[in-house]
Amino acid sequence: MIGGRLGGGPETGLPVRAEINVTSLVDVAFTLLVIFMITAPILQGGVEVAVPRAPSAPLQVAEGLMITVDRDGQIYVDDDAFTRDEFAATIVQMVERKGGPTVYV
Repeated sequence: MIGGRLGGGPETGLPVRAEINVTSLVDVAFTLLVIFMITAPILQGGVEVAVPRAPSAPLQVAEGLMITVDRDGQIYVDDDAFTRDEFAATIVQMVERKGGPTVYV
């Protein structure tokens, strides 16, 4: 019979083969995956952006007296130890000598 059917069917009594060949589909999927993995790092060049520069003011050094009191009641002024009586007698002179009223406790 010329031009006959190649697959099965109800006329021939053979079962119908209606499945998709998955091997070709997997080959194409892996090929596309490899192509994207190779080209993705190349395309990450990005766009040049001119970031505006703002003038920055220099940091001002905080000058003043640093007063620290420990648990025992010992008073330190800029790493110098004082008793309560010595501290009360000299604190006003120290503030005037440093040139400013800034005191950090």
